[in-house]
Amino acid sequence: MKLIFLDIDGVLNTVDDFFETSYYGHEHNKGNEVISRTKLALLDSIIEDTGAKIVISSTWRLHFRNSQIHEMFKARGFKAPRTTIIGKTNDCRIGITSGPEYFRSREISEFLKERDDVESYVILDDISERWFDESHHDNLIVTDAYGGGLTYTLAQKAKNILGRTEEAQKKHDETNRLLEVFV
Repeated sequence: MKLIFLDIDGVLNTVDDFFETSYYGHEHNKGNEVISRTKLALLDSIIEDTGAKIVISSTWRLHFRNSQIHEMFKARGFKAPRTTIIGKTNDCRIGITSGPEYFRSREISEFLKERDDVESYVILDDISERWFDESHHDNLIVTDAYGGGLTYTLAQKAKNILGRTEEAQKKHDETNRLLEVFV
């Protein structure tokens, strides 16, 4: 199984998205549930090209059920079925008194320990690499909450880490071959 450990704030939304929502007052965003349609489309493309499933590692998991998160995504154009979100990480922050060091890293490590069917995984998060255990660094894609969040380039990197399906790999190779003609 291929897994995407998904943070939401800073990945599927950025400071610009929050500004746009507050300025224009988009009715589909009630409260702080701001989600970019463009970034969701990129997430959809990762899922489509790799067959990966989602594990919610965002703090949103503490406030919403997986089905609610999927409904919010779906309302903004997400195409992947409800069964794409297979779980969420446990909250390991309880008892931490010295700061947030490695709590998300620990939560992901614990989730992975409970599964023996994980072929590959990627972590999409805006938390700095220094907060993650080194064992996750090759699988970590750090987004910029003040910049683009999940971008096309980062989505391609996620696909490379997870591994594309055979059909998606052929399409990717053909696209790259065509692009070489123009370079």
